[in-house]
Amino acid sequence: MKNQVLLFSFVLFAVSVMGQQLSNSNLYLENRSLVNQAYSGVDPDNELSLSFRKQWAGIENAPITTRLNYRGSINRPNFEAGRNMPTTARNSNKAAVPFGSFWAYNGMMAYDKAGLFNRLQFSFSGAYHLPVTKKLMLSFAPTVNYTNSRVDVERMKLIRPDDPAYNQYLSNGGTTSFLGLDAAFVLYSRRFSFGFSAEQMAWWSITKNDIDENIIPHFFITSDYKFRVSDDWEVRPTVNARIGNTIPTTMDLYVRADYRDTFWFGAGYRTSNMWIAMVGIHINDKLRFGYSYDTGIINVSNITKGSHEIYLSYSFQKNK
Repeated sequence: MKNQVLLFSFVLFAVSVMGQQLSNSNLYLENRSLVNQAYSGVDPDNELSLSFRKQWAGIENAPITTRLNYRGSINRPNFEAGRNMPTTARNSNKAAVPFGSFWAYNGMMAYDKAGLFNRLQFSFSGAYHLPVTKKLMLSFAPTVNYTNSRVDVERMKLIRPDDPAYNQYLSNGGTTSFLGLDAAFVLYSRRFSFGFSAEQMAWWSITKNDIDENIIPHFFITSDYKFRVSDDWEVRPTVNARIGNTIPTTMDLYVRADYRDTFWFGAGYRTSNMWIAMVGIHINDKLRFGYSYDTGIINVSNITKGSHEIYLSYSFQKNK
């Protein structure tokens, strides 16, 4: 019972301060547009993906997140030309990479459920990519999203009589909806990227709501670099930071190794005292699968079996 009370308190806190913010994902290196929509088009594929994350396995009513995402591009240049050539051939190839402006797009549906609360969000973004130098590209992506949050009012048990949030939930049937506006950019080359995204820059309530939702901007900073260590192996260290005024700043530090675009494995550490292990396989040119496990959260690591996440994607087009 104590564990459930702690979890319920956490969920109330998360809903009040996070608003539209996307839930955590350990497997965003398979689809970086999950944390920054301007990454749509940075990777070559037009891809449909499905991801599922179960947090704090073993705790009743722990958060569960499901995402369905489609990303694609229009007339994207083939930046990957020669990527898998032998090192000597690649170094001797003096042909210029065909940089040029192009458009990309990203659509996502996300569903979160935790205890009495659930949230459904639809978002769409368009990303414009333009050359900055002969080796660098810049992508900018505004995003519009719609969020509907619901709470099971009938199952609520009040600790404080006449709680204003509870009365508000009663008046609107436990439902709150709003529109939001996010923005993101990515500076990238064939091997390097640096991204910045701002969520909840602006929002407009659709349902009547007399409570201050305290929806404030949250910021994400992401950077990675691909080291080609041999003809077969590529290593990619990654940093991803989450910054907000009402939540602790956290940072993910990852290292991932890829073998010939066939399989990969990685490990990471989140500064909220979480250790992460990941593995994935590219079944063929179109179908990919990834899995991650994390554990070590302070105050709940002794009562949970960790968090699990899976990622499955299908590519409709692959640039050669």
